[in-house]
Amino acid sequence: MRKKKILLIEDSSDYSSLLNISLKREGCVTKIARDGQEALALIEDGKYKPDLLLLDLMMPKMNGIEFLENLDKDNLAKNSKICVLTAKHDMKDIEKAFDLGAHEYFLKSDNLVVLLEKLYELMEIEKRPIPENSNEFISVLEVTNVIHDFNIIDFNENTVKLYSSEELPLKSRIQIKSDKLKKFKKSKNIINCIVEGCELVDDQVLITCNFLDKVS
Repeated sequence: MRKKKILLIEDSSDYSSLLNISLKREGCVTKIARDGQEALALIEDGKYKPDLLLLDLMMPKMNGIEFLENLDKDNLAKNSKICVLTAKHDMKDIEKAFDLGAHEYFLKSDNLVVLLEKLYELMEIEKRPIPENSNEFISVLEVTNVIHDFNIIDFNENTVKLYSSEELPLKSRIQIKSDKLKKFKKSKNIINCIVEGCELVDDQVLITCNFLDKVS
């Protein structure tokens, strides 16, 4: 099956990075534009034809509605879809987006896992199975996301390093459910951390976190 081309039109680098990493894991080819003008420049010559547009409605320079008003649908792939992203439930803007050709909308406050599953269903992408150790997970509090695919590689009294399937926003608060860390901290509780570093290493995301709880 041909890899799906997805254009993320989103001015928040943290939010677009989370989506970008997750979609690439499913074999999608992604590009990111920070506003409507940048997105139009990518597709106006007809050489880049995305299968899906993920469009933020609130952006500088050219917002999502203005982008749709200026978009030439002939520059999109056949049977392409347009999904709008919005931070607030503004039905006036959402209805306007549908009138201009949008197919679906999502609230940014939605659980990221649920949002991605809806996108996979919309694009007929088969979601990868959850690993067998699904009883262990990382919960990202700011975006209500849950990550099962991770591997702890090092830790000490102050920090923990792990490989994750998804990028995490810097300074975001996370909770890690890990038997290894619970034993180290002599605790029965989920471990609270803050993300201090995030980098891509060989198609994996290396996360460095500081513990928010002291070791017992």
